[in-house]
Amino acid sequence: MTETGLSARVKSSLKVDRTVTAVSPACPAGTYVVGGGANIVQGHNTIALASSLASNPLLAGTWRVTAVTLIGGHSHPGSIQAFAICAK
Repeated sequence: MTETGLSARVKSSLKVDRTVTAVSPACPAGTYVVGGGANIVQGHNTIALASSLASNPLLAGTWRVTAVTLIGGHSHPGSIQAFAICAK
């Protein structure tokens, strides 16, 4: 936690080589999600962000990001990185 009481949790997928890939970073026990987002690292496939939202901020404390492969089949597919902003 920082002086503001916020912390960030980051989780990455190794690659997006399926039709839909989901990543869900979780907040530590005793905290809850107040926001989040995603970063797409394009490879040779074309990837689009499908959703970026709180799974259930009061109970699960996770942020869920899904990405879709629009054009695939390449050896360097790309990846997604999801992050959750957590607070006490």
